[in-house]
Amino acid sequence: MDILTETKKRISAFLNAKAGLLWMDTVEEFRAENLIFEVAAALNYNVKIWSATRGVESIKLSVDSETGKLRIKDTVIDKPFPYAPHEALKDAYDSQSGRVITIFRDLGPQLNPLVSRALRDVCRFITRKTQEQSKAVIVIGTQAPPDDIPGINLVELPLPDRDNISRIIDDISNGPLPDDVKAGIKENREAIISASIGLPAEDVSTSVLKSIVETGTADPGKISQDKKQIVARGGVLEWFDPDPRGFDLVGGLANLKEWLKERKSGFSDRAVQYGLPNPKGILCVGVPGGGKSLTAKCTAAAWQVPLLRMDVGALYGGLVGESEGNIRKALRTAESVAPCVMWV
Repeated sequence: MDILTETKKRISAFLNAKAGLLWMDTVEEFRAENLIFEVAAALNYNVKIWSATRGVESIKLSVDSETGKLRIKDTVIDKPFPYAPHEALKDAYDSQSGRVITIFRDLGPQLNPLVSRALRDVCRFITRKTQEQSKAVIVIGTQAPPDDIPGINLVELPLPDRDNISRIIDDISNGPLPDDVKAGIKENREAIISASIGLPAEDVSTSVLKSIVETGTADPGKISQDKKQIVARGGVLEWFDPDPRGFDLVGGLANLKEWLKERKSGFSDRAVQYGLPNPKGILCVGVPGGGKSLTAKCTAAAWQVPLLRMDVGALYGGLVGESEGNIRKALRTAESVAPCVMWV
């Protein structure tokens, strides 16, 4: 099943179960809102959006007659900026304006005692609404939900998979591009898709178009290099470019190098079709200078994948929950760049 379809089904199930407070921890705000619009249209909900810079807006949706896709037809300001988030949360569950989903953009940084109390009230009162007056609050942002408020339902928005990226690439190639560029995209289509795995949907389009501007073609190598931006934005991992010399840099350790060369095939499509599990990791133990770190660097080079270094000490923070949040961010970043080697 398509990952977006699965996410829409999960959101729909929460709404039908009257689980009124959902939290989407994602950088892809535009993509997340489009999913919510589709669910709202299917379940006959109106949509409002709160943000710290615009207040509360009512979103009027329409269906494109040619593509059948939902579009934003108009927006109407209900409560102009500035409008406090705790007041907007109270309105979200207290109004009598029919079935409404209220999206809150970047509510995480706004958390204070008033907002936390309002979130608790949402969890407590919103489920008492009738089906005709059903309400839901969906928070979209890059901050994990507070763990001291029960009743928050986490909805993950996975990064685009091959099918999603394939559609993005097709949309680009069907656009106003020179014929030779379109031919290049068609010829290298699978390599372009593979290079784009791990990028958010908007970054896929940006990376492909930037590559076309810079090189005259959609270069998979250029696109893959844009994954460095994901690591840099995260701030918890360090990116290393693989050394082209690979295992030739490592002296001795013949058994380990032979095992690593064999396990490289575990990432192949053939291995997946056969049912062979992906390589999980190794624990290198030895005296300083024995080649542990060098082996990590050379493994990434030999496997031709990025190398990400996690300094565990740098993940610890002084605030409650900060260390856990940094670890989640590091793992999420690594998953977005995968396949890769993580050097811990």
